[in-house]
Amino acid sequence: MNTSKIDVLFDDYTIKNRIQTLANFINEDYSDTSDVVLLCVLKGAINFFGDLSLLLDFDAEYEFVGLTSYEGTKSTGNIKLTTVLPDIKGKNVIIVEDIVDTGRSIEYLKKLIEADASDIKVCTLLDKPSRREVIIEPDYIAFQIEDHFVVGYGLDYNQKYRNLPYVGVARFE
Repeated sequence: MNTSKIDVLFDDYTIKNRIQTLANFINEDYSDTSDVVLLCVLKGAINFFGDLSLLLDFDAEYEFVGLTSYEGTKSTGNIKLTTVLPDIKGKNVIIVEDIVDTGRSIEYLKKLIEADASDIKVCTLLDKPSRREVIIEPDYIAFQIEDHFVVGYGLDYNQKYRNLPYVGVARFE
């Protein structure tokens, strides 16, 4: 399957401005909090994670976890952990995700860590509530989008397009 066109949905400037706004909210919420872990969901959230983390005013540990549920443009509904879970016992965890659509991956990850974490919040670059299959609401949302297949700024199609400096709607032939 080849992409015939990628239409820019959010350009680099828009993304960076919105991340600054999110960072301001998170800084307010965590100004007096210790033992914070930023848990990056690999690979899609890495660009968002990097830009966001540099704008936070509090000390935070970095941890990474790999999850997969997509094949091509469709979620399989079968979530797999592809890395070892980090030690987050007694920590305040902010899960940094690229996109929340069905909600199954975040639900899965939260269940894996909820017994150990003191608190869990979800921060996502993109929220696609029209595709939600489970009841989950991210705590921090950069952008809410319609039901489009998006690539760029870390999001991929079969591991491609992650390095685009914007989020775009991919149209496939």
